[in-house]
Amino acid sequence: VGGLLTSAGTVSIGGAGTRREFGRGLAVTAGTFTQSAGFLVVSGPITNAGALSFFAARLSGPLTNTGTYAGVAGTVTLSASATITGFTGGNSFTHLTVPAGVVATAPSDLGITGTLDVDGTLVVLAQLALGTGFDSTAGTIRFAGAANQDIPVPPGAGTYHDVVIANAISADATLTGAIVVHDVTIEAGAELSGAIHMMQVTGDFTCDGLFDLDDSHVVFTGMPSTIRGKEVLRLNDLSIGGTLRIDAPEAGSTIEVGGNFENNGTFDASSPRPTTVIFTGPTCQVQGATTTTFPHLTILRGSVLENLAFGDAIGVRGTFTIDGTFTSGNDEVRFGGTDGRISSLVPASFFRLRVDSNARLVLDAGDDLTVTDGATGAFVQSGGTLELAGAAVLRLGNGGTVGRLF
Repeated sequence: VGGLLTSAGTVSIGGAGTRREFGRGLAVTAGTFTQSAGFLVVSGPITNAGALSFFAARLSGPLTNTGTYAGVAGTVTLSASATITGFTGGNSFTHLTVPAGVVATAPSDLGITGTLDVDGTLVVLAQLALGTGFDSTAGTIRFAGAANQDIPVPPGAGTYHDVVIANAISADATLTGAIVVHDVTIEAGAELSGAIHMMQVTGDFTCDGLFDLDDSHVVFTGMPSTIRGKEVLRLNDLSIGGTLRIDAPEAGSTIEVGGNFENNGTFDASSPRPTTVIFTGPTCQVQGATTTTFPHLTILRGSVLENLAFGDAIGVRGTFTIDGTFTSGNDEVRFGGTDGRISSLVPASFFRLRVDSNARLVLDAGDDLTVTDGATGAFVQSGGTLELAGAAVLRLGNGGTVGRLF
């Protein structure tokens, strides 16, 4: 059919292995239009005010349903960018494919009972309901609603490739469960709520908007993963299982951690600009099998940082600011930069102190540090420098080993 097909009665298309094409669109104004077999190609807009059913179809125009829709066993594939309206609940697609290069926009709720396959871009302006399968090896799901939106958990082992949060300032997108995503982007003015769930990021996390941490847990497993975006990023629990790099936009950029920082991989927050990690919660811990080195480390007033496992260490290249409480347990604080300093509102206490070779730690007027380890105490490696200036006080539990002391 080379023109627009308008149906107001009963149309039934079948025939296994057959192919039919409508070159200017399809309009079901009443009655029923049923495709039970074969393959259907529709170029142009599709409107339905009656009862519509596709078996397997490739559609290139906007899809508007104000009647009833019943998907059969096949797949509806979009071959051109289009809007999809009215396909939700009992009118959901069985299987829907958004190929690479295609942008599908859903202004109303969108439901899929079978498999959603996205290698292009799906823009969700309302709610998205997933079915039994999800596949997205290179696609983007963009949540851009004017009201609050839920981010569904892909069924089975399905993972998101790219998730973009672009909702209105008055709305937010909220995780409804644990998800795995390659890249996640929060655009300026948008908000993503982690609720109580885990988000595993295998690629990059770009935050130019707001991440509402709640009791969430962000796990970075990329090789590498990169955090980039605004100058202040707030997280609750943060874990590293791969390589995490901080691409700080400005000197003085910060990452605030309200819970635990677990490092079982590699953490680089020193280049291109050093980042300050600030612990802000009532009970925070540094955990993991890898010694974490912070460019600058701060414990906010009223916050507590614990590092309790025997033999663990915290590394600091610049300033360790203790405005809250630091409970060192049986661990070691290592200074590895050329301008290491301690800034504390109250006398500080470390179990063990180490200044690395070619590094320098300065304790100046007002600093009061006690090292409690009775065995090693303070250890300044050969080529390292521990400098006591002004009225600085250093108390050693049982002495120390000093490469250079000023």
